Amino acid sequence: LGGNITLSKFRLDSQEMIVAKKLIGDLAEKLGRLQAYQQLRLELNTSQKDKNKHYELHGIVTFDGGRATAKEAGMNPFVLINEVMRRITQEVEHKVKKEGREKQK
Repeated sequence: LGGNITLSKFRLDSQEMIVAKKLIGDLAEKLGRLQAYQQLRLELNTSQKDKNKHYELHGIVTFDGGRATAKEAGMNPFVLINEVMRRITQEVEHKVKKEGREKQK
């Protein structure tokens, strides 16, 4: 992962971390093609409920036009990564388009 991507509290086993980093890297690259960003920070909190692990993922990206955030909870960290990154990308895309329209005025 690049120096502008920070993962916090990712307590996954080594195989899961490989998959998570690959997924995050691919999605961050897609985001970077849409808008250059200064920092992408993802924090994965883990809790145990009965015999199941539950995860909560917080994501924030900062870029020249501001920042975008997303939060999701569930039992599959890969689904959460995908959903948080999708929502962040949509928010960045919306802000970039809005900023473009404002500059045209």
